Amino acid sequence: MFMGQAEVDLNGGVTIVKIGGKPFETVIDKQGIQRFKTDRLINSLYEIGSIDLNQLAVQYQRGAFTQEEYLRFYTGIGCSVTGLYDLPFFLDLEIENPLW
Repeated sequence: MFMGQAEVDLNGGVTIVKIGGKPFETVIDKQGIQRFKTDRLINSLYEIGSIDLNQLAVQYQRGAFTQEEYLRFYTGIGCSVTGLYDLPFFLDLEIENPLW
């Protein structure tokens, strides 16, 4: 379920979005899309093709890592907030977003 009432930092351009009660920093990119701030290491691996998203999904479904770990990966690659909304793996988490 996705609903909003989180903090907005207008000075730094950072909006705090809470997912499952945990805060994540988001920014608006040049195209006007709200994205999670990237983790440079995770994003670098993703951009050079060292990460197969389909294989990660299979591994997650087989229990190789927790939902929290999987969520951290998707936020770390700078996934858009609405893109995360579309993923079936996180539908049970409440998202509080002041921009919605």
